[in-house]
Amino acid sequence: MLDVLRTGDPTFRRDESQKESAINAAGFSVDFLRRLEPCKHSDAFPISGHDGDVYPVQAGSAQLLLSSPRFDQVVVGTDGRMALMRTIDPLAFVQVKLALSVSDSREFIKRARDRRQAEAVQALLDSGRLRSQLLAKAA
Repeated sequence: MLDVLRTGDPTFRRDESQKESAINAAGFSVDFLRRLEPCKHSDAFPISGHDGDVYPVQAGSAQLLLSSPRFDQVVVGTDGRMALMRTIDPLAFVQVKLALSVSDSREFIKRARDRRQAEAVQALLDSGRLRSQLLAKAA
C-alpha cells in the first residue's frame, strides 16, 4: 500500500508509532482499517504481506465504509489536471467519523481530528455543496 501512495507522493512512509498509518513529508496522514473479524484475530499484519508496509487495524466502522454507496467527484489538482475521485458517500463518512470521535479506544488526538472532519463534511452537506445518496433514499 505504501508503494501505491508513493506513486502520488514519494515521501509517504509508515508511521512507526502507529503502524496503521502512512504519513508524508507535509504531515498528511492516511489510516488503514479492516473490518472486524468474527473470530478475534488480534495479530496485526502488513496489508501487502511486506514487512515495511502499513498494518490495518480492525474497526467496527469498516463495514459501514464497505457497504456505503459510492461517491464520485471530479477534482482539479494544483497543476490544473483533472481526475475522478471515488470515495464513500459523504453522510457515511460523517457517521463513521462521529462514531470514531466518541470511541474511548481511540487516541484523544485522533478523536478530535475525527470530530473536526465530520463537522466539516456535515457543513458541506448542510449548505448543499455536497449531496448524499443516503439522504436522498431516506427522503
